[in-house]
Amino acid sequence: MTGDKSAETTAAIRRYQIRNGLSNWRTQ
Repeated sequence: MTGDKSAETTAAIRRYQIRNGLSNWRTQ
């Protein structure tokens, strides 16, 4: 249970970070 939740959270954070990073990079 913990592993699954952790993996899902990590994936969500990674996607969010990648989207944020790409957006920031594109804006700059």
